[in-house]
Amino acid sequence: MNRSLFFCTLAALTITSANAIAQEEHFDVFVGISGSDTAYGGIDVDEGDITPDERIFEAELEELDLGPGLGMIFTGDEPGFNHPGPADAGFGMLPPGVTALAEFDEVFVNKLPLTIDGTTADLFFWDGTGTPSFSEATGTLFDIVAGTGGSIGDAGLGGDFDDHPEFELSTPSGSLPTPGIYIGSFDVRVNSLSASDQLFLVMGTDGLAPTDEELEELIEMGVDFVATNVIPEPSAIVLLAIAGVGLLNGRGTRRS
Repeated sequence: MNRSLFFCTLAALTITSANAIAQEEHFDVFVGISGSDTAYGGIDVDEGDITPDERIFEAELEELDLGPGLGMIFTGDEPGFNHPGPADAGFGMLPPGVTALAEFDEVFVNKLPLTIDGTTADLFFWDGTGTPSFSEATGTLFDIVAGTGGSIGDAGLGGDFDDHPEFELSTPSGSLPTPGIYIGSFDVRVNSLSASDQLFLVMGTDGLAPTDEELEELIEMGVDFVATNVIPEPSAIVLLAIAGVGLLNGRGTRRS
């Protein structure tokens, strides 16, 4: 490969990598309406592509000094919560069965406990070494900064909604939580509709890995853990249902 072609290829790879990072940073929680339920998913804000029913999201939290006597926290405002408006990519391109937000529709976010290996807690922790192994994050508090009742804002003209509440990790003493990979959970609701399914946030903190790329790898390992160990695989649910039907049929046959 000649030098000109090499540097052109290198530049193209650099641009592609930068674009991928930018798109990942703009992957928000999609919010919509489906009958009497809150529709949800993931949305690539730059492209407008919506992934219906996405339940696992990522966050990189930065260290923040709150000031003299107030302590230190980890905090971040990604992912946001989004519904495309008239000026946005993807406007009108909603998944089947999903309708748009209307102006003044109010969006609420509610923190939820989650269960891992039989333990239920608000927050789970892994130190980032070896194979992911999460335990209850005792002594660390998880908060989603929102308004009254969990409100994070109202939709604008044409259903446009883009809000970024703060996700925070803190300790009662004000000391900085231990750097690591954390899992929290929440749901999202529009007005008085039924809330979404339980959603999961895998958070990686400053101080855990020497580079952003290595931190992202650890976060992805956390995402895989949630997908495998916390959210039942659809195929597993189907198999259990089939097994149940087979068992019932077998019992019916024996009684005859």
